Amino acid sequence: MKRHLFLILSVILTGVLTPAFSVADQTPVISDIADAGVETRVVEQEVKVESAPVVQNTVAKTPVTQAPKASTTPVVKSPEPVRDSITIAGKTLSITTVSDTTVDSGNHVNRYKKGSYDGRFLYGHNSAGVFGGLKNLGVGATFKVTLEGVTHIYRIAKTVIFDKNVEKGTIELGDGVNYMGQVAKAKFGGTQYDLSIMTCHGKSLGGGDATQRFVIFANRIN
Repeated sequence: MKRHLFLILSVILTGVLTPAFSVADQTPVISDIADAGVETRVVEQEVKVESAPVVQNTVAKTPVTQAPKASTTPVVKSPEPVRDSITIAGKTLSITTVSDTTVDSGNHVNRYKKGSYDGRFLYGHNSAGVFGGLKNLGVGATFKVTLEGVTHIYRIAKTVIFDKNVEKGTIELGDGVNYMGQVAKAKFGGTQYDLSIMTCHGKSLGGGDATQRFVIFANRIN
């Protein structure tokens, strides 16, 4: 009886003290590292990030050059139409053609042309800007006239002074002769000239008039 109890106890104790192994027990299983009493430290390494060298974005400055100014081609003006004019006693004056000798010449020169009066007669005021220098001209002096686009040179052949109110009869022309009619046709004493020019002379009467007339008779030389 005692032997049977001893065997039973031996068997029980053997089962308790001897671990049981199976195929599955041959593979160690680590369920939790912390449960195994292993102290884990996570060492945080400081990673130094080297900053990449800053590349300065330098934009090459292109020197600003001003565009060359466009060359302006000089504008060639069309020649103006040739105007009638007279260049005499150091002045060039424009000529206006009229059909009535009572038309005031102003600051230019009038050319009388009507019927048989063919434009040989010029007249203008005895002012500094017009014919003021005519009295200084004598026989042989030359001047230039442009009429209807044609320019000619004239030479003075004769000068005459007469009173304003003389209409007919002079010592040189004789009685009954229309003095102004002859002057307007560039005639004197039976001689025909190519051009006659008249201006005031003597004592001023105001309003551009005077007591006498100064007349030049000239011939064309070219």
